[in-house]
Amino acid sequence: MDVRKDVVGWERNTERAMKNLRGREIAMIFQNPKSCLNPFTPVGKQITEAIHLHTSAKAEPEAKERALTWLDRVKIDSPRLRFDNYPYGLSGGMCQRAMIAMALACEPSLLIADEPTTGLDATIQSKIVDLLAELKSELGVTTMLIGHDISIISRLSDSVAVMYGGTVCDYGPVKKILSAGLESKHPYTSALLASVPSAQNIKEKGYLQAIEGDVLDTVNIPAGCRFYSRCNRVTEKIREKCASHEPALREIRSGHKVRCWLYFD
Repeated sequence: MDVRKDVVGWERNTERAMKNLRGREIAMIFQNPKSCLNPFTPVGKQITEAIHLHTSAKAEPEAKERALTWLDRVKIDSPRLRFDNYPYGLSGGMCQRAMIAMALACEPSLLIADEPTTGLDATIQSKIVDLLAELKSELGVTTMLIGHDISIISRLSDSVAVMYGGTVCDYGPVKKILSAGLESKHPYTSALLASVPSAQNIKEKGYLQAIEGDVLDTVNIPAGCRFYSRCNRVTEKIREKCASHEPALREIRSGHKVRCWLYFD
């Protein structure tokens, strides 16, 4: 019997199932708000459209007041004035605040923030992080933060998953995973933390530690550990396993999981 996967049907059913979740149950803050906002529509109108689509507020006056309330909560100055501004008339920081207002106006259960401070200068980055921390504390919405800035991850996250080559290699409480030292960490996590400049390193004008080797080719993934070719903690005892078998993500202590043969020999 010839059995085939109905890809078209699967995609159609998935789209139908996700339609009622996107925006309503799951909202997202994107990396570049100016490229995500419609340049031909005022930001306030874009927020009210989301409110009309994903909430019970169908009347225009009600949706507008709700949008203005959220513009005020994300601390945009003069919300009623900004309501009628087009994205090109706002700064990057204001556009990001408008994007956050749009995401939260529908009161989602899950908020995905993908590099929410990318492209912003350091001062605006700090203000956006302060805002996200305040909203997280105030609203209690579950947030998935995707990022490369360890300082932002440390501040906004409770748990962290460190990924390399498309797979999770370290998972656990953020204070444990992103603390200094090699103890109970995946070699990639340790190497990442060692590459972050410290106050002492800057004062002494020292060199930053780099991770040796080339980035993994995710098209031709090796049979063993994905970090093996760049790992400086491989021992002779586990070298063969590292080269030929990818370890499972296993718990080494309560709430902390690592994908590394160092901890499971």
